[in-house]
Amino acid sequence: MAQSRLPDVLITGATGRVGTLLRKAWSISPPLAFRPVWCARTDDGPSDWVFWDMGGGTLPELDPPPQAILHLARSAGMDPDGGRDIQMARQAVRLARLHAVPLLIASSVAVYGSSAKIVAEQVPLRPVTRNGKTKRQLELCLSAADKVAFLRIGNVVGADALIGARCEGLVLDRAQGSDRGPIRSWIGPRTLAEVLGDLLALAVSGNPLPRQLNIAQEPALAMADLADADQRHWRYSAGMAEVGSIRVDCRLLQATLGRAVAPAEAAALVGEWRSLAAVCA
Repeated sequence: MAQSRLPDVLITGATGRVGTLLRKAWSISPPLAFRPVWCARTDDGPSDWVFWDMGGGTLPELDPPPQAILHLARSAGMDPDGGRDIQMARQAVRLARLHAVPLLIASSVAVYGSSAKIVAEQVPLRPVTRNGKTKRQLELCLSAADKVAFLRIGNVVGADALIGARCEGLVLDRAQGSDRGPIRSWIGPRTLAEVLGDLLALAVSGNPLPRQLNIAQEPALAMADLADADQRHWRYSAGMAEVGSIRVDCRLLQATLGRAVAPAEAAALVGEWRSLAAVCA
């Protein structure tokens, strides 16, 4: 099927870190089941983008209407209590309700807090960071919304301050129970694009998604492993990490996709980011 005839999927946060990586990945391997329609808050992007200030009360006029929405947008400025992020998510819910389509909202594995155990979607949420608390509050505020899936995404390689930040003197906190720094569940940007593409394909075809879904590659890896793979010079700080370990169980993700997700290997994860770093999108 020609891409121009594919169903539209509206994707907010086109210029954010994850959105930018996703655009680059899909410029190389476009989705086969839908056409991404990118949405940003200002009108300085390409003419075929949708421009929508999600902090306002109006909804964009979309023709043709989307068949699903992926909400990645988050506040660009100071948002100490997460109120603006929650307001934008509510706007995404309004738009999804208007068009009666499924909505996938980017949450975070930070909602789990720090745990030495591998955690599945059903465990109680005990976030300790501001981002984790905001995402937990967002999920709670929208818990009654219909046809909404919260995607608890792991650390996206290249979208955080570890890989891709070229400042000298990388400093890692120490972590209880790890001699390689904090441990995180990671996902490479190209693998994330594949996973999101498959989930959106399910959504536009009418298949319901789990209410909460961990999105990462297993096993979890220490930050030092990623830094070494990126050939970064690093040292330990004197302090202990606020979050020592986040390891998530991805069995529900693999069951939803009907396939395995590539295992997490530090060199491969960094390689995914490097393959996108020079791509214009």
